[in-house]
Amino acid sequence: SKMGFKPGTELTLDNALKMSMVKSANDVSVAIAESIGGSVEGFADMMNAAAQRLGMRESRFVNPHGLPDERQQTSARDMAVLGRALLREFPQHDDLFAIDAIQLGKRVMRNHNGLMGRYPGADGMKTGFICASGFNVVASASQGGRRLITVVMGSLNATERTIKAAQLFDKGFSGGSFGFGGQRLEDLPASANASPPNMRPIICERRGPLPSEDDGAPLTASVSPS
Repeated sequence: SKMGFKPGTELTLDNALKMSMVKSANDVSVAIAESIGGSVEGFADMMNAAAQRLGMRESRFVNPHGLPDERQQTSARDMAVLGRALLREFPQHDDLFAIDAIQLGKRVMRNHNGLMGRYPGADGMKTGFICASGFNVVASASQGGRRLITVVMGSLNATERTIKAAQLFDKGFSGGSFGFGGQRLEDLPASANASPPNMRPIICERRGPLPSEDDGAPLTASVSPS
């Protein structure tokens, strides 16, 4: 996924972040990384330092967008740690996670988070997809003064991802038990997998059209490159 701007196009960081959040624009993510970290590698070093500070003990980053690289990996626990940290440390930027769509000229690009506008109290965060990982989401929702974060990884399609996340929210808001024994996020055990599973054969090496991220109906916010 990319914006495909012509060389020399200038963007504000605010607009670039909106495009990354809604369109999952990989070229824009690289531009941000090079501007802030000096290079993709330099920005990845910053990502890894931040991950270590936050206690993301199963994560290793080599690029800013998540495109395939066998050296790059994370876990559902670590994504929950990251999502919580973003909400705690940068509450002034909550609106970035809740944009349903962006409009650039006549182009309208929708958020891939199927919970937005459908699940009561859903207010963002971020979806992700490559063939090796399947369909993933870190989602946030608030009900009755309580905010929950749900992480779903490895779904077969966008609809299944949305349904699983909604079911987890239902269980959490109703006070249901997840079998973790009341553990804190920091105390959850490491993944039982010795290495990350590769879902490419299941997701992308089968008959039929390639899976799509599209899911949901948008409300729009405007962005304007200069």
